Amino acid sequence: MTDQEILKQFEGMKEAMMSGFAALNERIGGVEQRMTEKIDSVEQRMTEKIDSVEQRMTEKIDSVEQRMIDRQDTFKVEILELFQQSMETTEAMIQEAVAQGENRTRAWVEVRIGSKIDALYEGLKSANEAQAQAKQETEALEQRVDNLETRVSSLENKTPA
Repeated sequence: MTDQEILKQFEGMKEAMMSGFAALNERIGGVEQRMTEKIDSVEQRMTEKIDSVEQRMTEKIDSVEQRMIDRQDTFKVEILELFQQSMETTEAMIQEAVAQGENRTRAWVEVRIGSKIDALYEGLKSANEAQAQAKQETEALEQRVDNLETRVSSLENKTPA
């Protein structure tokens, strides 16, 4: 095999590795974009659900309040006690529902996103290792080319002109 052939093979390998790294970087970028879009979508859906619960609870509280005002003259003391109990219960339920929603959301995000982040990290780690190995192989091939050039030069110097 001639030096030219070796250099040509080396260049071909180098180009193949570079295009592979470029494709890997594009895929990582695509995954990152899709993950961001999914997170944004989940956040929006959760916000809409929380807003809906808040609106329904507000409507229910408003309804209870109106009934109490209508019956206030007759049952003023009892109604005030019931309203206070209702508010405390409703507040506790809302706090519990929000806490559960937060816990579920947090757990879901940790499981779904954490595993994907781990996978991305492992992919990046593998790409870095492959790049380091490619660099070592490139250096070895360059050393080989230098040695061959030295040998050719030495042979040229020995050959009478």
